[in-house]
Amino acid sequence: MINAAYYNPPDEIWHSKHKLPENPTLDQRVKWHIKHARKCSCPSCDEDILEELKKRYLCKHQDN
Repeated sequence: MINAAYYNPPDEIWHSKHKLPENPTLDQRVKWHIKHARKCSCPSCDEDILEELKKRYLCKHQDN
């Protein structure tokens, strides 16, 4: 059960305009989730996407 205090409904307009292709690649999924996080407040990240985002982007500013 979702706690209503922490649940934000999906932005249906954003979701209708930004659909993932059928059988998306990992890159397509990562890019979609990054855009999604910026534009929609609903929780939709799968655990594997969160791990991939951490691998790709966590602490990258320190590489320079």
